[in-house]
Amino acid sequence: MFTVINHLPLSVPVDSVIETIQREFPPVFDTLPGFRSFKLVKTAPNDMTVLIEWETGADAANGGAVIGPGLFNTHIFPLLAAEQQRRVGEVVLNHSL
Repeated sequence: MFTVINHLPLSVPVDSVIETIQREFPPVFDTLPGFRSFKLVKTAPNDMTVLIEWETGADAANGGAVIGPGLFNTHIFPLLAAEQQRRVGEVVLNHSL
C-alpha cells in the first residue's frame, strides 16, 4: 500500500472547503483503480493535511494524474496560501482496529 501526504496551507479556513471536497472528490476517487481511502485532517484553522491511500505506487501516480489537473487545480490550488508539501511513500507498518 502507498500513501500520498499533502500538507496544504490555505488562504481561507479549512471549514469553508470541506463541503466542496466532500461533494466533489469522493465520487472521482471511487472510480480510480487501487484507491483505498481519503482522509482530511485539519491541523490549524487554515491548514490541512490530506492522506490518500492507494494499493500500489502506480495506482497513486495514475490517481494523481486524474485528481491533480482536474479537482485539485479547480478547488484547492486557487486557495493555497503557500506551496503545498507533498510526499509519497510505501506503507511499511499499519495497525488499526
